[in-house]
Amino acid sequence: MTATKRCVLPAPVDPEMNVKVRDTLEYSLTLPPGFDPSKKYGLVFCIPGYGDDADSDYQANKLRPYIAGKYDLIVAGIRYHNDKKTGRDVTIDLEAICSFYGLGMDYFKDSNNGDQILNDLFNLLHSKKIYSLDARVSIKTKAYHQYSSFGFMPAIDHLYVLYDVLNKYNIDKSKIIAFGSSYGGYIACLLAKYAPHTFSLVIENSGFCVSQLNEVFGGAIAGIGASYAKFINGRRYEIPTTASTLWSIEETSPYYFSDAHKKIRSLLLKEHRTPSETVYCSYHSVKDEVAPIELKDQMCEVLGNFNMVYYERVGDKDIDGILFKNLNHAMDASLRRLFDASLQKYKKAGYVKQSPIDFDMEVNYGFPCSDKIYNFYYSNQGLKVNIEDIWADRQEQ
Repeated sequence: MTATKRCVLPAPVDPEMNVKVRDTLEYSLTLPPGFDPSKKYGLVFCIPGYGDDADSDYQANKLRPYIAGKYDLIVAGIRYHNDKKTGRDVTIDLEAICSFYGLGMDYFKDSNNGDQILNDLFNLLHSKKIYSLDARVSIKTKAYHQYSSFGFMPAIDHLYVLYDVLNKYNIDKSKIIAFGSSYGGYIACLLAKYAPHTFSLVIENSGFCVSQLNEVFGGAIAGIGASYAKFINGRRYEIPTTASTLWSIEETSPYYFSDAHKKIRSLLLKEHRTPSETVYCSYHSVKDEVAPIELKDQMCEVLGNFNMVYYERVGDKDIDGILFKNLNHAMDASLRRLFDASLQKYKKAGYVKQSPIDFDMEVNYGFPCSDKIYNFYYSNQGLKVNIEDIWADRQEQ
């Protein structure tokens, strides 16, 4: 039987914002049955996407124990920055919605049940043949950690945890895997971008390839808003949300989300790539309306110049009701079977990572991003990230 150990670290400071909005970084390790501290184990990061978190029933009690038990691996789940933690403040103005759509308050079956309210709203949209709730009556939310870093800080969180685990457990460094779906898949790919020699395998399903402004700005830009979404009879319905955020669209703001911020989050730039032994297994629906497959095509084409990539464009003929259940975003894929299939591909090809990982190489990667360079320094003391302002340096000269 697997066992779970909960751990806490000091949270890293965000080098972009230069703020520390968290005191602690929490994570859980699922240890395989009969765990032996003297034995070397591979390590898997199971990275949850939107609407999920490392403490969810599925992640903590189904997915991580399955992988740990079947493959004799240590499996980590991390409460990464702005991870959609349950209990975040949500405000739904039912009176405004009823007034806007000419409803009585009795339309909502249970005004104290958030899930029921969402179901009632989706039924309203479907009945009126409206595909999105009007933005003027959008749901208001308060971000768990004040703002979304969209991928950047979640990836750094995982690298901080990796260093901590490497120092506390006997880890087989040739077997470090990043695994995620949707936003989790995006974070997994960012990990391998920022630490190109560390991961033996990246498994990603329907991950984003670039920053999503709707999440960065929390719906603050007209026409670009975060949302709850539901497919009814094959059609996507949305309930827009707006959230608090520190990011700004004003160029004079210290929190301006610039081209440099976009580039460090992009998976499409050749100049940010380093040839390595990391293998990618990537899956994406040809009909994905949330994360367009054209961007995934570009990402895998770029990666093919530097890494071994197994890329599956999932179409109608691939829907089997077991592994892939539909062609919507993330395809309602079975994550356990996806891990099985990917690991089988990896093992069948006979790959064995032989190069040292970035922490042991004591290496620095500088990612040029417009007027800035993002530097990732790896050493036996951990990871340090700083950002050089190229324009300021030139002005001083």
